[in-house]
Amino acid sequence: MSIRHRQRYASLVLFLLVAAGRLEAQVPSPGRGLVPTPLETVRPGWTISPAMEYGWGWDDNVLVVANPDQLVGDQLQIFNPLVETTYHGRVSEFSGRYSGAISLYNDLTTLNSYDQRASATFRRSLNPRVGMFIAGGASAAPTTELIEFVGVPFTRTGSFIQDIRGGVETAFTARTSLVVAGHLEHVEFDDKGAFAHLLRGGYGSGIRTAFRERLTSRTAFTADYDLQHAKVGVAGVPFTVHNADGGFERQLTRTMYADGAIGISFLGPSVLGPAKSGLNWRAGLIRESRRTHIDARYARMFVPSYGFGGTMQDDDVSGRFVYQITRGFYSRAAASWRRSEPLTESETRIRSRWVDAAFGYGTRSGIQFEMFWSTTRQTVNQLHGELGRHQVGFHIIATRPMRIR
Repeated sequence: MSIRHRQRYASLVLFLLVAAGRLEAQVPSPGRGLVPTPLETVRPGWTISPAMEYGWGWDDNVLVVANPDQLVGDQLQIFNPLVETTYHGRVSEFSGRYSGAISLYNDLTTLNSYDQRASATFRRSLNPRVGMFIAGGASAAPTTELIEFVGVPFTRTGSFIQDIRGGVETAFTARTSLVVAGHLEHVEFDDKGAFAHLLRGGYGSGIRTAFRERLTSRTAFTADYDLQHAKVGVAGVPFTVHNADGGFERQLTRTMYADGAIGISFLGPSVLGPAKSGLNWRAGLIRESRRTHIDARYARMFVPSYGFGGTMQDDDVSGRFVYQITRGFYSRAAASWRRSEPLTESETRIRSRWVDAAFGYGTRSGIQFEMFWSTTRQTVNQLHGELGRHQVGFHIIATRPMRIR
Protein backbone atom coordinates (compact mmCIF):
# COMPACT_ATOMS: atom_id res chain seq x y z
CA MET A 1 0.00 0.00 0.00
CA SER A 2 1.42 3.40 -0.98
CA ILE A 3 1.92 6.25 1.48
CA ARG A 4 -0.95 8.14 -0.17
CA HIS A 5 -3.33 5.20 0.28
CA ARG A 6 -2.23 4.68 3.87
CA GLN A 7 -2.87 8.34 4.58
CA ARG A 8 -6.34 8.07 3.07
CA TYR A 9 -7.07 4.94 5.15
CA ALA A 10 -5.83 6.60 8.36
CA SER A 11 -7.92 9.67 7.60
CA LEU A 12 -10.97 7.50 6.93
CA VAL A 13 -10.64 5.66 10.24
CA LEU A 14 -10.12 8.97 12.05
CA PHE A 15 -13.21 10.46 10.40
CA LEU A 16 -15.35 7.49 11.42
CA LEU A 17 -14.23 7.80 15.03
CA VAL A 18 -14.89 11.54 15.06
CA ALA A 19 -18.30 11.09 13.46
CA ALA A 20 -19.23 8.68 16.21
CA GLY A 21 -18.96 11.58 18.63
CA ARG A 22 -16.89 9.88 21.31
CA LEU A 23 -14.52 11.89 23.51
CA GLU A 24 -11.29 9.94 23.91
CA ALA A 25 -9.36 10.07 27.19
CA GLN A 26 -5.72 11.06 27.04
CA VAL A 27 -4.60 8.25 29.34
CA PRO A 28 -3.44 5.38 27.08
CA SER A 29 -6.19 2.88 26.37
CA PRO A 30 -5.52 -0.68 27.57
CA GLY A 31 -3.94 -2.77 24.87
CA ARG A 32 -2.79 0.15 22.71
CA GLY A 33 0.75 0.45 24.05
CA LEU A 34 2.31 -1.93 21.51
CA VAL A 35 0.10 -1.05 18.53
CA PRO A 36 1.99 1.09 15.98
CA THR A 37 0.59 4.48 14.99
CA PRO A 38 -0.84 4.56 11.42
CA LEU A 39 1.59 6.06 8.91
CA GLU A 40 0.79 9.70 8.20
CA THR A 41 2.61 12.86 7.26
CA VAL A 42 2.07 15.71 9.72
CA ARG A 43 2.66 19.16 8.30
CA PRO A 44 3.45 21.98 10.72
CA GLY A 45 0.98 24.82 11.14
CA TRP A 46 -2.78 25.15 11.28
CA THR A 47 -5.37 23.12 9.38
CA ILE A 48 -9.10 23.88 9.45
CA SER A 49 -11.52 21.26 8.13
CA PRO A 50 -15.11 22.52 7.86
CA ALA A 51 -17.75 19.98 6.89
CA MET A 52 -21.47 19.75 6.31
CA GLU A 53 -23.56 16.64 6.80
CA TYR A 54 -27.06 15.93 5.58
CA GLY A 55 -28.87 12.81 6.68
CA TRP A 56 -32.26 11.17 6.29
CA GLY A 57 -33.54 8.33 8.42
CA TRP A 58 -36.45 6.34 9.78
CA ASP A 59 -36.79 5.89 13.55
CA ASP A 60 -39.34 3.30 14.75
CA ASN A 61 -39.38 4.52 18.38
CA VAL A 62 -38.97 8.28 18.42
CA LEU A 63 -40.51 8.61 21.90
CA VAL A 64 -37.93 6.14 23.34
CA VAL A 65 -40.50 4.09 25.29
CA ALA A 66 -40.69 0.42 26.29
CA ASN A 67 -44.49 0.00 26.06
CA PRO A 68 -45.22 -1.57 22.63
CA ASP A 69 -48.63 0.14 22.59
CA GLN A 70 -46.92 3.54 22.63
CA LEU A 71 -44.42 2.95 19.83
CA VAL A 72 -44.41 5.75 17.26
CA GLY A 73 -42.22 5.88 14.16
CA ASP A 74 -41.30 8.90 12.08
CA GLN A 75 -38.95 10.18 9.40
CA LEU A 76 -36.29 12.71 10.29
CA GLN A 77 -33.75 14.88 8.52
CA ILE A 78 -30.41 15.86 10.04
CA PHE A 79 -28.40 18.96 9.19
CA ASN A 80 -25.04 18.86 10.91
CA PRO A 81 -22.30 21.50 10.47
CA LEU A 82 -18.93 20.24 11.68
CA VAL A 83 -15.50 21.78 11.99
CA GLU A 84 -12.13 20.37 13.08
CA THR A 85 -9.05 22.47 13.75
CA THR A 86 -5.54 21.13 14.26
CA TYR A 87 -2.17 22.69 14.92
CA HIS A 88 1.21 20.94 14.80
CA GLY A 89 4.26 22.78 16.07
CA ARG A 90 7.77 21.81 17.03
CA VAL A 91 6.83 21.01 20.65
CA SER A 92 3.07 21.61 20.76
CA GLU A 93 -0.08 20.13 19.26
CA PHE A 94 -3.69 21.28 19.40
CA SER A 95 -6.91 19.82 18.07
CA GLY A 96 -10.49 20.98 18.41
CA ARG A 97 -13.79 19.63 17.11
CA TYR A 98 -17.39 20.85 17.08
CA SER A 99 -20.62 19.49 15.65
CA GLY A 100 -24.14 20.83 16.01
CA ALA A 101 -26.74 18.47 14.57
CA ILE A 102 -30.27 19.74 13.98
CA SER A 103 -32.84 16.91 13.86
CA LEU A 104 -36.14 17.72 12.14
CA TYR A 105 -39.01 15.19 12.34
CA ASN A 106 -41.57 14.91 9.60
CA ASP A 107 -44.73 14.51 11.74
CA LEU A 108 -43.76 14.91 15.41
CA THR A 109 -42.25 18.36 15.02
CA THR A 110 -42.35 18.97 18.79
CA LEU A 111 -39.43 16.49 19.02
CA ASN A 112 -37.16 18.60 16.83
CA SER A 113 -33.86 18.92 18.66
CA TYR A 114 -30.33 20.27 18.63
CA ASP A 115 -27.45 17.90 19.49
CA GLN A 116 -24.16 19.67 20.22
CA ARG A 117 -20.73 18.14 20.86
CA ALA A 118 -17.40 19.90 21.29
CA SER A 119 -13.92 18.82 22.38
CA ALA A 120 -10.39 20.21 22.47
CA THR A 121 -6.96 18.79 23.28
CA PHE A 122 -3.61 20.49 23.83
CA ARG A 123 -0.27 18.71 24.17
CA ARG A 124 3.17 20.12 24.79
CA SER A 125 6.57 18.50 25.12
CA LEU A 126 8.41 20.04 28.08
CA ASN A 127 11.63 18.13 27.36
CA PRO A 128 12.56 14.91 25.52
CA ARG A 129 11.20 12.79 28.40
CA VAL A 130 8.30 14.81 29.83
CA GLY A 131 5.12 16.08 28.24
CA MET A 132 1.85 17.56 29.45
CA PHE A 133 -1.68 17.56 28.12
CA ILE A 134 -5.07 19.06 28.85
CA ALA A 135 -8.34 18.04 27.21
CA GLY A 136 -11.97 18.95 27.63
CA GLY A 137 -15.32 18.27 26.09
CA ALA A 138 -19.01 18.99 26.38
CA SER A 139 -22.05 17.28 24.94
CA ALA A 140 -25.76 18.12 24.96
CA ALA A 141 -28.10 15.44 23.59
CA PRO A 142 -31.91 15.13 23.42
CA THR A 143 -31.91 11.58 24.86
CA THR A 144 -29.91 9.62 27.42
CA GLU A 145 -29.39 6.85 24.85
CA LEU A 146 -26.96 8.83 22.69
CA ILE A 147 -24.24 9.38 25.33
CA GLU A 148 -24.29 5.83 26.80
CA PHE A 149 -24.23 6.70 30.50
CA VAL A 150 -23.60 3.87 32.94
CA GLY A 151 -26.67 2.98 35.02
CA VAL A 152 -29.05 5.33 33.20
CA PRO A 153 -32.34 4.23 31.55
CA PHE A 154 -32.93 5.18 27.91
CA THR A 155 -35.46 8.00 27.78
CA ARG A 156 -36.19 11.14 25.76
CA THR A 157 -34.74 13.46 28.38
CA GLY A 158 -32.14 16.11 27.63
CA SER A 159 -28.67 15.09 28.81
CA PHE A 160 -25.66 17.31 29.36
CA ILE A 161 -22.10 16.33 30.25
CA GLN A 162 -18.92 18.36 30.69
CA ASP A 163 -15.50 16.83 31.17
CA ILE A 164 -12.01 18.24 31.61
CA ARG A 165 -8.82 16.31 32.22
CA GLY A 166 -5.13 17.00 32.27
CA GLY A 167 -1.91 15.35 33.23
CA VAL A 168 1.76 14.61 32.70
CA GLU A 169 3.40 11.92 30.57
CA THR A 170 6.87 10.82 31.62
CA ALA A 171 9.28 8.43 29.90
CA PHE A 172 11.75 7.38 32.60
CA THR A 173 13.69 5.21 30.16
CA ALA A 174 13.22 3.88 26.64
CA ARG A 175 11.18 1.02 28.17
CA THR A 176 9.39 2.60 31.14
CA SER A 177 6.66 5.25 31.11
CA LEU A 178 4.11 6.72 33.50
CA VAL A 179 1.02 8.86 32.86
CA VAL A 180 -0.69 10.68 35.72
CA ALA A 181 -3.96 12.46 34.94
CA GLY A 182 -6.77 14.12 36.85
CA HIS A 183 -10.30 14.82 35.69
CA LEU A 184 -13.49 16.71 36.58
CA GLU A 185 -16.95 16.04 35.19
CA HIS A 186 -20.49 17.35 35.51
CA VAL A 187 -23.60 15.43 34.43
CA GLU A 188 -27.05 17.00 34.31
CA PHE A 189 -30.49 15.98 33.05
CA ASP A 190 -33.58 17.99 32.15
CA ASP A 191 -36.38 17.82 34.71
CA LYS A 192 -38.82 16.66 32.01
CA GLY A 193 -39.53 13.21 30.61
CA ALA A 194 -41.10 9.95 31.76
CA PHE A 195 -38.27 9.03 34.13
CA ALA A 196 -36.85 12.46 34.91
CA HIS A 197 -37.43 11.85 38.63
CA LEU A 198 -35.05 8.86 38.46
CA LEU A 199 -32.18 10.75 36.82
CA ARG A 200 -29.96 12.29 39.48
CA GLY A 201 -26.97 13.86 37.72
CA GLY A 202 -24.04 15.12 39.76
CA TYR A 203 -20.36 15.99 39.87
CA GLY A 204 -17.28 13.81 39.74
CA SER A 205 -13.54 14.11 40.09
CA GLY A 206 -10.67 11.69 40.14
CA ILE A 207 -7.16 10.69 39.23
CA ARG A 208 -5.76 7.95 37.04
CA THR A 209 -2.26 6.56 36.64
CA ALA A 210 -1.01 4.26 33.90
CA PHE A 211 2.42 2.59 34.25
CA ARG A 212 4.01 0.59 31.45
CA GLU A 213 7.26 -1.37 31.41
CA ARG A 214 8.33 -2.95 28.11
CA LEU A 215 9.85 -6.31 29.02
CA THR A 216 10.69 -7.45 25.48
CA SER A 217 10.01 -6.20 21.98
CA ARG A 218 6.64 -8.02 22.10
CA THR A 219 5.62 -7.91 25.78
CA ALA A 220 4.87 -5.12 28.23
CA PHE A 221 3.81 -5.09 31.88
CA THR A 222 1.02 -2.69 32.86
CA ALA A 223 -0.27 -1.33 36.17
CA ASP A 224 -3.24 1.04 36.31
CA TYR A 225 -5.01 2.80 39.17
CA ASP A 226 -8.19 4.84 38.99
CA LEU A 227 -9.81 6.88 41.79
CA GLN A 228 -13.27 8.39 41.28
CA HIS A 229 -15.13 10.58 43.76
CA ALA A 230 -18.68 11.51 42.82
CA LYS A 231 -21.53 13.46 44.36
CA VAL A 232 -24.85 12.28 42.96
CA GLY A 233 -28.23 14.02 43.01
CA VAL A 234 -29.47 17.24 44.55
CA ALA A 235 -28.47 16.05 48.03
CA GLY A 236 -24.91 15.44 46.79
CA VAL A 237 -24.61 11.90 48.15
CA PRO A 238 -20.85 11.14 47.96
CA PHE A 239 -19.30 7.93 46.62
CA THR A 240 -15.63 7.02 46.33
CA VAL A 241 -14.53 4.21 44.02
CA HIS A 242 -11.04 2.71 43.61
CA ASN A 243 -10.05 0.43 40.71
CA ALA A 244 -6.54 -1.00 40.51
CA ASP A 245 -5.18 -3.72 38.24
CA GLY A 246 -2.00 -5.21 36.83
CA GLY A 247 -1.48 -7.17 33.64
CA PHE A 248 0.35 -7.63 30.37
CA GLU A 249 0.20 -6.53 26.74
CA ARG A 250 1.48 -8.93 24.10
CA GLN A 251 2.08 -8.70 20.37
CA LEU A 252 0.93 -12.11 19.16
CA THR A 253 1.71 -11.70 15.46
CA ARG A 254 2.74 -8.91 13.13
CA THR A 255 -0.86 -7.61 13.06
CA MET A 256 -2.46 -8.93 16.26
CA TYR A 257 -2.19 -7.64 19.83
CA ALA A 258 -3.72 -8.85 23.10
CA ASP A 259 -3.90 -7.48 26.61
CA GLY A 260 -5.31 -8.61 29.93
CA ALA A 261 -5.30 -7.51 33.55
CA ILE A 262 -6.82 -8.41 36.89
CA GLY A 263 -7.18 -6.35 40.02
CA ILE A 264 -9.37 -5.15 42.88
CA SER A 265 -12.25 -2.66 43.01
CA PHE A 266 -13.25 -0.98 46.26
CA LEU A 267 -16.32 1.13 47.08
CA GLY A 268 -15.98 3.28 50.19
CA PRO A 269 -18.75 3.42 52.81
CA SER A 270 -21.59 5.90 52.29
CA VAL A 271 -25.00 6.77 53.69
CA LEU A 272 -26.51 4.21 51.30
CA GLY A 273 -24.47 1.24 52.43
CA PRO A 274 -21.24 -0.21 53.81
CA ALA A 275 -17.94 -0.56 51.98
CA LYS A 276 -17.72 -3.25 49.30
CA SER A 277 -14.91 -4.80 47.29
CA GLY A 278 -14.53 -7.27 44.47
CA LEU A 279 -12.32 -8.43 41.64
CA ASN A 280 -12.09 -6.47 38.40
CA TRP A 281 -10.60 -7.68 35.16
CA ARG A 282 -10.29 -6.74 31.54
CA ALA A 283 -9.15 -8.37 28.31
CA GLY A 284 -8.81 -7.20 24.75
CA LEU A 285 -7.75 -8.24 21.27
CA ILE A 286 -6.73 -5.90 18.44
CA ARG A 287 -5.97 -6.74 14.82
CA GLU A 288 -4.45 -4.07 12.60
CA SER A 289 -3.77 -4.70 8.91
CA ARG A 290 -3.63 -2.67 5.70
CA ARG A 291 -7.38 -2.70 5.18
CA THR A 292 -8.86 -4.02 8.42
CA HIS A 293 -9.18 -2.85 12.00
CA ILE A 294 -10.77 -5.17 14.59
CA ASP A 295 -10.99 -4.32 18.29
CA ALA A 296 -12.75 -6.60 20.81
CA ARG A 297 -12.82 -5.82 24.53
CA TYR A 298 -14.29 -6.90 27.87
CA ALA A 299 -14.04 -5.07 31.21
CA ARG A 300 -15.54 -5.29 34.70
CA MET A 301 -15.17 -2.52 37.29
CA PHE A 302 -17.00 -0.34 39.82
CA VAL A 303 -18.49 2.86 38.34
CA PRO A 304 -20.55 5.69 39.95
CA SER A 305 -24.05 5.99 38.47
CA TYR A 306 -25.59 9.38 37.70
CA GLY A 307 -28.92 7.76 36.91
CA PHE A 308 -30.55 5.98 39.82
CA GLY A 309 -27.74 7.06 42.13
CA GLY A 310 -25.19 4.93 43.93
CA THR A 311 -22.49 2.84 42.35
CA MET A 312 -22.75 0.03 39.82
CA GLN A 313 -20.64 -3.02 39.07
CA ASP A 314 -20.30 -2.57 35.33
CA ASP A 315 -19.65 -5.43 32.87
CA ASP A 316 -18.96 -4.14 29.37
CA VAL A 317 -18.36 -6.16 26.19
CA SER A 318 -17.66 -4.24 22.98
CA GLY A 319 -16.35 -4.80 19.50
CA ARG A 320 -15.52 -2.63 16.50
CA PHE A 321 -14.77 -3.49 12.89
CA VAL A 322 -13.61 -1.23 10.04
CA TYR A 323 -12.79 -2.60 6.60
CA GLN A 324 -11.58 -0.66 3.57
CA ILE A 325 -13.05 -2.61 0.66
CA THR A 326 -11.36 -0.63 -2.11
CA ARG A 327 -9.80 2.81 -2.35
CA GLY A 328 -13.16 4.50 -1.88
CA PHE A 329 -15.57 1.90 -0.47
CA TYR A 330 -15.58 0.91 3.17
CA SER A 331 -17.73 -0.80 5.76
CA ARG A 332 -17.84 -0.57 9.53
CA ALA A 333 -19.73 -2.15 12.40
CA ALA A 334 -19.76 -1.83 16.18
CA ALA A 335 -21.55 -3.61 19.00
CA SER A 336 -21.67 -3.17 22.75
CA TRP A 337 -23.36 -5.03 25.61
CA ARG A 338 -23.46 -3.69 29.15
CA ARG A 339 -24.74 -5.11 32.45
CA SER A 340 -25.01 -2.78 35.43
CA GLU A 341 -25.60 -4.27 38.88
CA PRO A 342 -26.20 -2.06 41.95
CA LEU A 343 -23.71 -2.06 44.83
CA THR A 344 -25.80 0.12 47.15
CA GLU A 345 -29.38 -0.14 48.42
CA SER A 346 -30.85 0.36 44.94
CA GLU A 347 -32.44 -2.74 43.41
CA THR A 348 -32.20 -1.42 39.84
CA ARG A 349 -30.55 -3.72 37.33
CA ILE A 350 -29.95 -2.60 33.76
CA ARG A 351 -29.05 -4.52 30.59
CA SER A 352 -28.20 -2.44 27.51
CA ARG A 353 -27.18 -3.28 23.93
CA TRP A 354 -26.06 -1.10 21.03
CA VAL A 355 -25.39 -2.32 17.47
CA ASP A 356 -24.69 -0.23 14.39
CA ALA A 357 -23.37 -0.90 10.90
CA ALA A 358 -22.67 1.19 7.82
CA PHE A 359 -21.47 0.95 4.23
CA GLY A 360 -20.02 3.98 2.51
CA TYR A 361 -18.01 5.53 -0.27
CA GLY A 362 -15.61 8.48 -0.09
CA THR A 363 -14.31 10.47 -3.04
CA ARG A 364 -10.97 12.20 -3.36
CA SER A 365 -12.76 15.56 -3.53
CA GLY A 366 -14.02 15.19 0.06
CA ILE A 367 -17.58 13.93 -0.54
CA GLN A 368 -18.68 10.91 1.47
CA PHE A 369 -21.91 8.90 1.17
CA GLU A 370 -22.89 6.41 3.87
CA MET A 371 -25.87 4.13 4.48
CA PHE A 372 -26.39 3.08 8.09
CA TRP A 373 -28.47 0.86 10.37
CA SER A 374 -28.54 0.87 14.16
CA THR A 375 -30.47 -0.73 16.99
CA THR A 376 -30.52 -0.26 20.75
CA ARG A 377 -32.25 -2.38 23.38
CA GLN A 378 -32.47 -2.00 27.14
CA THR A 379 -34.11 -3.84 30.03
CA VAL A 380 -34.58 -2.18 33.43
CA ASN A 381 -36.04 -4.57 36.01
CA GLN A 382 -37.96 -1.87 37.93
CA LEU A 383 -39.58 -0.41 34.81
CA HIS A 384 -40.94 -3.72 33.45
CA GLY A 385 -40.50 -4.38 29.76
CA GLU A 386 -37.74 -4.11 27.15
CA LEU A 387 -37.14 -0.94 25.20
CA GLY A 388 -36.20 -1.40 21.56
CA ARG A 389 -35.29 1.15 18.92
CA HIS A 390 -34.21 0.78 15.27
CA GLN A 391 -32.92 3.43 12.89
CA VAL A 392 -32.01 3.22 9.21
CA GLY A 393 -31.00 5.88 6.71
CA PHE A 394 -28.12 7.58 4.93
CA HIS A 395 -25.64 10.44 5.40
CA ILE A 396 -23.89 12.69 2.89
CA ILE A 397 -20.84 14.55 4.20
CA ALA A 398 -18.79 17.18 2.37
CA THR A 399 -15.49 18.41 3.77
CA ARG A 400 -12.47 20.34 2.53
CA PRO A 401 -9.38 20.87 4.72
CA MET A 402 -7.74 24.31 4.48
CA ARG A 403 -4.12 25.05 5.36
CA ILE A 404 -3.25 28.32 7.11
CA ARG A 405 0.32 29.39 6.62
